[in-house]
Amino acid sequence: MAPELDALARRAELAGLNAASAPREAQVEGWLLRLSPGKAKRSRCVNALAGGTLPLDDLLRRCRPSFEQAGLPLILRITPSANQRISMINWPRKAGPASIPQT
Repeated sequence: MAPELDALARRAELAGLNAASAPREAQVEGWLLRLSPGKAKRSRCVNALAGGTLPLDDLLRRCRPSFEQAGLPLILRITPSANQRISMINWPRKAGPASIPQT
C-alpha cells in the first residue's frame, strides 16, 4: 500500500476507535485492550495499534490475564494498519478464541 494510503487507513482506524470508546480499556506495549462485554468485538478485543518491543508470545501472555479476569475470550483484531509482524502470523482467518495459541 502506498504510504499516503497507509497513513489514511491508520487515521481512519484510530478515528473509529476513538468514536466508540469502551468503558474498560488498558494499554500493553502499544496494544489497546478493550474489556467490555457486549456484542461488538471492537469493545472486547485487543487492537494491535503498534508492534511493541516485546516478543509476540510475551505480549499475548501479558494480555491474556486481563481478558480472563474480565470473563472474556482473547480476541485479536488485526486490521490493515496493524504492525506487519502481527498481520503476517499464520493463524487461520476468523479464528475462534480457542484457535489462538496458548502461551
